[in-house]
Parts: sequence; C-alpha cells; structure tokens
Amino acid sequence: MELRYRAFIFDDDQTIRDLLVDLCEEAGWEAHGYESPAASPMCSGGTVRWDNRDDCVDLVIADVRMPDINGVDFMWSAQLAGHGIDYGAMISGFWTASMEEQVQAMGLQTFRKPFSVTEMLAWLESCRTAGKRQS
Repeated sequence: MELRYRAFIFDDDQTIRDLLVDLCEEAGWEAHGYESPAASPMCSGGTVRWDNRDDCVDLVIADVRMPDINGVDFMWSAQLAGHGIDYGAMISGFWTASMEEQVQAMGLQTFRKPFSVTEMLAWLESCRTAGKRQS
C-alpha cells in the first residue's frame, strides 16, 4: 500500500489557496486548502491540537498574515504541539529581514508573494520525492 502524503494550505486569499492546492496535487500530494488554521483538523476551539493521528499532515504552507492568527505563530504552535510536519513553508508579500530569518530558523522555507509557480512546484516535488514521513 502506498503511503499517503498530505498537505494543508492556509491562506485567506482563495485564489492563492486554490493555486497552491492545485500545485500540491500536481506534485503528487493529497492537498486540502483552508481559509485559516482554525477551519482545519489541526485546530479545535482556536488552539492547535494533536489528538487524532488521522489528522496527520506532512506538509504545511501558511500565509503569514491571516485574519485570525499570524502564520508564524501558528507554525510555532504546531511545532510545539508535536505535529509531525516534515515540510513547511511560509508565504508573504510583507517579509522583513528579521521575520524571514526567524521563519528559516524554524526550518521552514520562505516564499515571497507573488511567488514563482515554477519554484514552488520544484520545492513541492522535491519534498514529495524525498520520501521523509513521520510515523
């Protein structure tokens, strides 16, 4: 049986979210897009949780600026909650040097809006073919 690799996309801009879901699927991921983390299985009552292994996600792409949570804060909470995220990326049109350094120090990839579709697809494919998976 082939392992399922799941990606969650968080962006309040539906056009960007839909594009990222399409790119993930093109790269071989099972992708799910959400307006915010609060709408996903990763959160309950506004807090990041990790009580159901069926909610496993291998890759997360999150916008930095979302209405109900800062994407960097969300990714930090997800790491602290023990989510087994193998690959993560943050996207923003408003990077500062210190914010970008903070995100990269967390082991996350950074992309500037508007991002290159070619670069994003190459990164997604490299993550997918690396075969790393939390168990």
